[in-house]
Amino acid sequence: AVDQNAFAVTKATQQKYSLAKLSDLQPVAGQLVLGAGPECPTRPYCLPGLMSSYGLHFKSFKALDTDGSLTRAAFKNGSIDVGLVFSSDGDLNSLGLVVLQDDKHLEAADNVVPILRSAVANDEAKKVLNGISAKLTTSDLVTLNSQVQIQHQDPDAVAKAWLEQHNYGT
Repeated sequence: AVDQNAFAVTKATQQKYSLAKLSDLQPVAGQLVLGAGPECPTRPYCLPGLMSSYGLHFKSFKALDTDGSLTRAAFKNGSIDVGLVFSSDGDLNSLGLVVLQDDKHLEAADNVVPILRSAVANDEAKKVLNGISAKLTTSDLVTLNSQVQIQHQDPDAVAKAWLEQHNYGT
């Protein structure tokens, strides 16, 4: 599974402009407002990277937040068209957002990896954790996050259900 910065649009915007990947924004970016954290205009992975890698020049930039709450609100009230999101955010589906493929690999992948103390890192534990890592997809991560963030389910119960579903009895 991967959790990384990503750029999303609403399904309506995606359909209106036939968007699937970031490079599809190039002919229409001048009509769209980008929303992201206040550091975006100076961060290489954000506005400068979108300009240099994709040739994107947006109509305007709206400084929001880094945790996503203001970005979600801006999508809801229509004040942004494109927003910087986390690819595993549990709100993506409930907000009707579509993550655009980063076809020029601007964003680095932040792979989700297990970490444990060497005192408990025996061969069996490593085998189980590596198996779980191999099976956990980004889509699974979005679903799990949604169950906890949106549906307010117990994180332990959500994790246990996923493990049981993938034959890792607890």
